[in-house]
Amino acid sequence: MNLQPDTATLMTVADLLSQRLVIPAFQRPYDWRNEKGRGRAQVSDFVYDIEDARHKKQPLFLGMIVACQDASGALQIVDGQQRLTTLMLALGAAGKGGDVIDHAVFPVRSWIKIKDDDRIFFEKLVAGRQPDEPNTLSQRLLADAFAELKTRNLDAEQLLQCRLIVYLAPTIAGATSLFERINLRGKEVSQFDLVKNKLIEWAASCEGSQQEELVQRITQRYGDLYRLLDPESVSRDQEYDSDRLLRIHWILFDNHPFSSSDRVLEKIDERIRERLENNQVATYISEYLDDLVQVCGVWLKVEDPISNPEAHPDLRDALLDFVKVPSDAELQPLVIAALIRLKGDAVKVIRMAEITAFRTALADKRSNYARSRKWRMAKEFKQGVYVDDVGGKVDTADKLNHQMYWAFCPYWEASESDVMGAGTLSKEEREATIFPLNSLDSPSFYRSYARLIHYIFWNYGRYLPKSDKWAEQTKSDMNPLDHEAWFSDEPGQFGTWDIEHIYPVNSADKSTPTGRKYAASMAPYLHHLGNLTVLPVSENRSWKNANFDEKLPKLQGAVRVSFNALLSDSKYIGNRMASSGQHWGENNCRKRAADIKEYASLQWGTAAVKALGVGCYDERVGLELELDDDDDAEDK
Repeated sequence: MNLQPDTATLMTVADLLSQRLVIPAFQRPYDWRNEKGRGRAQVSDFVYDIEDARHKKQPLFLGMIVACQDASGALQIVDGQQRLTTLMLALGAAGKGGDVIDHAVFPVRSWIKIKDDDRIFFEKLVAGRQPDEPNTLSQRLLADAFAELKTRNLDAEQLLQCRLIVYLAPTIAGATSLFERINLRGKEVSQFDLVKNKLIEWAASCEGSQQEELVQRITQRYGDLYRLLDPESVSRDQEYDSDRLLRIHWILFDNHPFSSSDRVLEKIDERIRERLENNQVATYISEYLDDLVQVCGVWLKVEDPISNPEAHPDLRDALLDFVKVPSDAELQPLVIAALIRLKGDAVKVIRMAEITAFRTALADKRSNYARSRKWRMAKEFKQGVYVDDVGGKVDTADKLNHQMYWAFCPYWEASESDVMGAGTLSKEEREATIFPLNSLDSPSFYRSYARLIHYIFWNYGRYLPKSDKWAEQTKSDMNPLDHEAWFSDEPGQFGTWDIEHIYPVNSADKSTPTGRKYAASMAPYLHHLGNLTVLPVSENRSWKNANFDEKLPKLQGAVRVSFNALLSDSKYIGNRMASSGQHWGENNCRKRAADIKEYASLQWGTAAVKALGVGCYDERVGLELELDDDDDAEDK
């Protein structure tokens, strides 16, 4: 069947087998999942549709394929490669591998030419030969999909009679433009891939050899990005969020303000249009992609520092601690900018970002607090144009930390404003401001700050065995507080531990008059930080809120961690209530919280920020914050 440009043709799969199809090098690798995989279950949905069509005794319609012809006459698949690749897998699983893989010619020819990285693996799979072990995510997904399809006893003739519409665009630009319009109307495709197709579409505006060179450049750089973002390359369980990368890079790359509601696809389209008249499209796209690849490499170290063993230990530890803070996201661009500009000296900036993120969370600020200023600071520092209020260049960790603190880091306590030379706070300011250290005394700490409890105890638990005060009482041969334990998805690791009330929520003490009196006295401290700990799920769930008398030996017999080892130490918690046995009381909560606060001030307090280069308020900074609509918006 001879297809004509700019026409849509209804075809069966059997008809389409006569065409030579190619998956262009700029396309993303195979990424469909089956029901055992992570994310969406497209392969399982595909099988369901096939079986449903068989029951209804009608051919299955596979939708529209968008393609354009290359110089050899082959059809380049711009939209539909995932469906067609799965269809080839299904034909191979149904015994029709010979229809899609031709071993009679050399080199081996497949009906659809798969991307080179996966071609040999795919051909062995469909031909019924054992491929090598998968070494990319796409190869693992191809193997998973094929294994799923093999179990379904598919009817090969039914597959060959499936129908689809093939639209043959006159140009690659026309094909990518149509792909974008289709996928902006409900179909789930990442911004990351839509931007790639937009760039290829704009490449068509270049003339002669420049057009071909630019398409090759886009293909090469996106190939670099796909390899960097492949979780298999770092043995990572979760995929990276490429759309998040795209947004963070745009914050650092583009000189215009960027808000949470903006789309990179639309912004990059605007910037390229501005360069049409000056014939700067190719230069701009090349610069954009080169910068995106650079930022991607650094972003991956921030996003997943546990998989970056070659990093300097101090830098890796700083990143590992930073990403543990639940509200670190808005400061991530600034950390990336520091890593690009300062390399190993970025350790101090990462540490300051961790303190800022933690203080911001404890001060009850939304994570988008001063967002625009954070992003502007990150952009200007990364581009090497950041200057302070008197025109001095901000180009060191100490100078950047000084600006960061005065721009958006909340005070640790009211007296910090005096110590740092900002002047004494007025009565109104004190009443209006929530100071982080005070938050640790909140009677509703559990309800307000549950997301921070693991982070606090992680740090506190690692500190106790090293402290002069508690080292002897907290030494242990068992230590579940290493970095792998935090990031591991394995059952029983620290990040999955239960938050436990030392004095239980539903105490059996309430069954007696004395117990009820005791419960009433503890009510204000139930959700207080001094009454909280964390425990392995398996050891906690079976206790069913036992009384403290019963719980204490279990706490100490559980996987031993330093903050639980101290729960019977009178030097740490004081004397327990003795009204009807040794109960955990208000005084115990207060004394325990006081010790945690003492540690917190060492870790996140005034002395900690001063050690990172923050100095007293001076003419280099302004106290007023630049708030805009984006800062007041909800996170998106």
